[in-house]
Amino acid sequence: MAISFESDSGKVILDGKLQGRILTELGGETIHRFDRELAAHPSPDEFNNIGGNSLWPAPEGGAFAFNYLDKDWLVQPGVNTAISAERIRPDGALYCERQVPLANRRGAQLEVAFRRRVVPLPLNDVLRKFGVSGVGYREEDELSFSEPQDPERAIVGAWSLEQFPKTPRTVAFGRTGVGGARAAVNPDYYADPFPVMVFSGREFAFRLGGQERIQIGLSASAKCEFIGAFVPERELLIVRRAPFQPEGKYFDIADNEQPRGVWSASDQYSIFNGADMGFFELETIAPAKFRDGMVTGSRLVAETMIFRGPKEKLYMLLEERFDFRQLQNLEE
Repeated sequence: MAISFESDSGKVILDGKLQGRILTELGGETIHRFDRELAAHPSPDEFNNIGGNSLWPAPEGGAFAFNYLDKDWLVQPGVNTAISAERIRPDGALYCERQVPLANRRGAQLEVAFRRRVVPLPLNDVLRKFGVSGVGYREEDELSFSEPQDPERAIVGAWSLEQFPKTPRTVAFGRTGVGGARAAVNPDYYADPFPVMVFSGREFAFRLGGQERIQIGLSASAKCEFIGAFVPERELLIVRRAPFQPEGKYFDIADNEQPRGVWSASDQYSIFNGADMGFFELETIAPAKFRDGMVTGSRLVAETMIFRGPKEKLYMLLEERFDFRQLQNLEE
């Protein structure tokens, strides 16, 4: 049975039966994309794309891929169907854990612990100031190898993929901390993203309409301060942020052959336009951790804030709280 806590005007749920997915509610409505029918009747073989905020191992493609053991894309049982043991800790945090076998394309057979801790992220002061409702949480995700691995054999990054229903007017956005936003974009996923992107200094917007699947990565070297999305049809503003980790090594998570090698990119965030799939993703990625030259695992700390209210109030909140000033122009 799922565990949960109340957070400001909403609710945060952690479901171990659903591989430790995180879901949120506002006013009794599930905010994340959530396929209830598939959750109730998951497939033992095919990918169960249930939605919510799920924890995956990166990379997806390339020589160390977890999703290509040969030429065909797959999701391994430890990610797709394995159940996590869950509990509420004495400090009130939601916690789940599972130990699973994983293989990568290089042929490594690995035992990996998936751990997830979720705590409230108080937003009351912001909600009162701007007259909106909201819910927030902080996640601490950890993937740990049972034994340290040679980086020529296996690497791993904790990868939080957060899905939301896409609408025709959905706009994703973000801001870099170092350098211009355009230079931070890694476009080497699917279709060319630049025709549907707008840049203004350190800020960018990414229009998520249309029927073409597009994904961008955002380089860790840009030290992005946050990514987010504005969904005007649902009166939703979503912001995600994950601190830059200088002690780890970021790498290419992309769903492709990674012809220049896994270290040729260093994505800290990613945004996916699922197009005809009907959803988008705001993704945060942690670097691989090393000890004595060996990979030990990966640890991700990320925050999700979801606000609901009239468009004008959400614009004001984004400008005053996050110092992002271009959304109104970019969205229109």
